[in-house]
Amino acid sequence: MIKLKSILYPPQQLIKEASEIELGELPIAKAKKIFEFEKILGGKHTVIFDGIHGLIVDIETKGGRNSFRFESNDLRKLLSAGIRWVEADGDLVSIGF
Repeated sequence: MIKLKSILYPPQQLIKEASEIELGELPIAKAKKIFEFEKILGGKHTVIFDGIHGLIVDIETKGGRNSFRFESNDLRKLLSAGIRWVEADGDLVSIGF
């Protein structure tokens, strides 16, 4: 799971790096990207964050294999879908877009 930072700026205003949002709050084009990521990875999203650096989605993959290996074809599909970065930790894949 992604750890989010909160920063306290003067005058005592709390600014969060990102806020959790629901799929229904996204514009349809962004929601379709998440569905595309799910299809490519064979999983379902667990959480979506909207923050100062764009959107982040965590996708839990199937298989319980405790690791995730990206094949070149999957990486090409993710890149063509417009990801900025991808990180895998066990069966959880985080994508920034």
